[in-house]
Amino acid sequence: MILSQICNIYDGTHQTPKYVDEGVPFYSVEHVSKDDFSNTKFITEEVFTKECQRVSIEQGDILMTRIGSVGVPKFIDWNVRASFYVSLALLKPKTEGINMGWLSYYIQSPNIQRDIWRLTIHVAFPKKINLGDIGKIRIKLPPKAEQESNYVLLKSVDQKINLLTKKKEALETYKKGLMQKIFSQELRFKREDGSDYPEWQNAILEEVIIEIKIKSEYNNQYPILTSSRRGLFFQSDYYSKQVASEDNTGYNVVPRGYFTYRHMSDDLVFKFNINNICDFGLVSTLYPVFKVIPDKVSAEFLLLKLNEGEEFKRYCLMLKQGGSRTYMYLNKLKKLNLVLPSIQEQRHIIKVTNAIDKKIECNNQSLHSIEKLKKGLRQQMFA
Repeated sequence: MILSQICNIYDGTHQTPKYVDEGVPFYSVEHVSKDDFSNTKFITEEVFTKECQRVSIEQGDILMTRIGSVGVPKFIDWNVRASFYVSLALLKPKTEGINMGWLSYYIQSPNIQRDIWRLTIHVAFPKKINLGDIGKIRIKLPPKAEQESNYVLLKSVDQKINLLTKKKEALETYKKGLMQKIFSQELRFKREDGSDYPEWQNAILEEVIIEIKIKSEYNNQYPILTSSRRGLFFQSDYYSKQVASEDNTGYNVVPRGYFTYRHMSDDLVFKFNINNICDFGLVSTLYPVFKVIPDKVSAEFLLLKLNEGEEFKRYCLMLKQGGSRTYMYLNKLKKLNLVLPSIQEQRHIIKVTNAIDKKIECNNQSLHSIEKLKKGLRQQMFA
């Protein structure tokens, strides 16, 4: 069967109404595509009655994006009386034999998304799907009892995903706040005997690091690495195809435990990475390589300082000149002024941050597992 046999399908108002601080909720494509209704806009009761009451959103309906990010559904599982913009389509059930919560999950399935893609007008900008074509989406309707049990199961999985996602955000926010307090010295640690660590000292980066200039002697001498904002990866794992030069002779060698980074940025963001994945790797000559002097600075602490501290961010702003791209050659980086605690306090700080990182990683693994479970369930249910 097709969607129009089980749902009435409506579009919203074509006129952008005047918004007010309180009143009848008014939804647009951004609310649904981002699944975020925290910034809901409102219209007056008078405007709703005169211009928007041809059809209103109610609990149990589905909103679906039909312009831009086409085909994103949102099941309205809360009590509401609201209106919406033409960029959305409203699906209302025609029959008692349909669980609309289940249908919202079904619309997200690959089979239905392919159908939506086929019906979408791609030559338009932004791309869109006509209201009549939404009704042509092909539907396989199982018994309602099966719909309801599948919906309950998927909803419970989503609730777990939401909890883990919020926990991840809370842990990351906590770590960021903690690092700000540590780097500003608002928070100081003590030795095990309760005594204070020495005061932090000023240092220039070139005093605590050593530049490494080892070049590969022949092609594919070591695995190619990608230093990204997400970390350091084997290029073969990071990209679906080879992006390095066919001949990587003369590339920079990155031994285990050494730093590398891309020396140019379009947005003043640089990401420093340490090679912890192989004994020797290769990066292009756009990526400088250096190591720390161990008795002067901890590699892990310096990594935190460079990636999350304020000194480097201020230094980038100071060096930025005309044009959109900023270059941070190693000879420039070496002139960076830092305030460093003693090695002993650095190790204490790393111990604290590593404990938080382990919690974040454990939570991420749980989140990945539950997302994988959801994907498998959907494949079984909507094959």
